Amino acid sequence: MPTPTTTTVIGRLALTACLVAMIALGGCNIISGNKTVSVQGRRITSTSLSQVQLNKTTTDWLEAAFGAPTSRKTFTRDGVEGEIWRYEYRRSESSSGEFLFLYDGWNHKEETTTTCFELVDGKVTRYWTEKSP
Repeated sequence: MPTPTTTTVIGRLALTACLVAMIALGGCNIISGNKTVSVQGRRITSTSLSQVQLNKTTTDWLEAAFGAPTSRKTFTRDGVEGEIWRYEYRRSESSSGEFLFLYDGWNHKEETTTTCFELVDGKVTRYWTEKSP
């Protein structure tokens, strides 16, 4: 009976190692994945806000720079009437993935930013930004 040569043994070991690797790593392949990003509204950056000057910036400038607000609300405080303009921005991101035999997951992240302007006599008297994670 002939004895196997070193080349034959190495070839069989290499083939066996490749088969084991294919089987072991086969369970880590992504079967499906999906990512969805949704954006609503207009994001007002700190650079844009730095251009707003209290008691000088007008409603016309706000509309030209940021568009129509998401909402407007009138108020009366100490006999002074004014409006609050709100600009809402929402970004949501969802992703999911399925990994063969190992993992089936879903992730959702949402960011909401609202920038408010208080207006009296058609000019910005104060503004602020509200954020939620």
